[in-house]
Amino acid sequence: MTNAFFRRMIRKFTRSATLLTLFFAASFACKQSNVTQKDPELVYIDSLENAMKLATEKNPAEPDLNLAMYLAKAYQAYDAGHPNDSLSPKFLFKAGQVVENVFDDKQRAAELYFMIYKKYPKSGSAPYALFMTGNLFHTVKDTAHAVEMLEFFMAKYPDHKLKTDAAALIKSLGVEPDTSSRPVKDMPFSS
Repeated sequence: MTNAFFRRMIRKFTRSATLLTLFFAASFACKQSNVTQKDPELVYIDSLENAMKLATEKNPAEPDLNLAMYLAKAYQAYDAGHPNDSLSPKFLFKAGQVVENVFDDKQRAAELYFMIYKKYPKSGSAPYALFMTGNLFHTVKDTAHAVEMLEFFMAKYPDHKLKTDAAALIKSLGVEPDTSSRPVKDMPFSS
């Protein structure tokens, strides 16, 4: 009787193992097909973001400039190829952050932020991008343009949570904020 018992147990185990193997094989096959159906540009961006995260964790003092360059370019390329996608303003904002924080190129970062406002004024990223544009002018001590951008931000988004921060930045420049500013037509950068 013990041999029969063991044979039944082995059959049950074999069936369970076979079913488990089939489940994992089917699950893996489904995951593979989802990955291949995903937009290759998004897969590329995701892989660059993961690589950048790992490189930064490994050496936070020295970011990988090549990875950062490819990542910023990938974000901008996605925007260029998908101007109606809701990810485009978010990716442009991320490109601005990379350019600002890794390459310390305040002018190019401000251009990217302002581009978000110009191209996607109704996106959730637009108010933050406009605020960041003014903040970058403040950072580089371009008082006139900082005040112009921050006042424009406050006039455009009077109920935004960053309004008090914008007013404080303007006051720190020795100017009293005016929220009735006229619209800003173009970025006031010298090329």
